[in-house]
Amino acid sequence: MPPGARRETISDYTSQCGGISWREERINVHHELGLKRWFGLRKGVELACAVAEGRVERGAPAPPGKQRDEVAVRPRKKRNVVVMYLQGNGSSTPPRLPYLSSTLKSLLATTAEISESNDIDQVDITYTFLVPSYRGYWTSSGPHPRQSTIEKDMAGVYRYLLRRGWEKPKADGKEFKEEEEEVRYIFWGQSIGSNILVTTLSQNLDVIHGHGHSKEPVTAKANRARIPALLILETPFISIADMLLEMYPQKWLPYRYLSPFLWNLWDMNKALAAIDGRAMGKVLVLRAENDELVSSVQGEKVVQVLKETFGDNEGRVEDVLVQGALHVQCMEKGKGRGAVVRAIREVAIGGEQAYKSEQ
Repeated sequence: MPPGARRETISDYTSQCGGISWREERINVHHELGLKRWFGLRKGVELACAVAEGRVERGAPAPPGKQRDEVAVRPRKKRNVVVMYLQGNGSSTPPRLPYLSSTLKSLLATTAEISESNDIDQVDITYTFLVPSYRGYWTSSGPHPRQSTIEKDMAGVYRYLLRRGWEKPKADGKEFKEEEEEVRYIFWGQSIGSNILVTTLSQNLDVIHGHGHSKEPVTAKANRARIPALLILETPFISIADMLLEMYPQKWLPYRYLSPFLWNLWDMNKALAAIDGRAMGKVLVLRAENDELVSSVQGEKVVQVLKETFGDNEGRVEDVLVQGALHVQCMEKGKGRGAVVRAIREVAIGGEQAYKSEQ
């Protein structure tokens, strides 16, 4: 990370967030996993997490020929769309908040415009953006930020997501009532964050499917709500080992032979093979045309593996090449930002039948 990155604060970037209010929360990984303190850390490993929320309230439309105040407004449903974002390797969390704020603002504005339509569910929609920092990043505690420790931390993060009041699944077989809140999850990774996301998702399917999180049974509908409706993979790659081969193809160089000694592999191919296609909804892959770190070939390989995993029968994998973008510029370009906003909004406003089709 750049010098001073760990000392950056949310307030340093508030003026660039366009009115979106962010706050810092802490995720105690050891508490979530039921572990005791580790390596002398009195509170266990605590991950810093930036959180922002925005809400769009949508009233029921009046029938043709009547004013809204002439009819009884039917009870509104509540839906929380939780977007968890995992960053890439460089920099810290606060510098990423301005473009995430821009995404959230676009979501609120376009969702509000669509809310006037009569042919979609009348739902109060809350967008919750959650940005956890890896151990050793920003103000997160914990030593040795490598694959084995990050995997353990992410197991705690998934449990944190499902434990929060964002989701209250019923154990008595009852369906969600109109006044209850439905939750839809979206997981978004950038660069190595994409590989961390897919790898740790493959290791926490028991939590996603409602096992290992609670001793009480989980209804079919609540179980479906745990499954991420959308994965966003921004400039992903297949694995660290594959990146080494691509960056140093010469057989006389030693780098291509170092794979067995790597501590961090982040093998997306292996992780996707372990994931049942039903454990994910749709997948949006963003590739940067002029990526100076991850070549377009890496993104193409990821897309190919995803299509093989899903069978590509339902068009669940969307591949977007962002022209003119460097590695970290996909969200600065209209095509990349537009694709992400549209995909998240479709999850938010999609009716129950549309959501079922994504599973």
